[in-house]
Amino acid sequence: SDTTTAFSSVAHICRDVNYGW
Repeated sequence: SDTTTAFSSVAHICRDVNYGW
């Protein structure tokens, strides 16, 4: 569960960076 949450958080951050955040 914690691993999934951490992965989702990292993916979200990378996604924001790709959008230019």
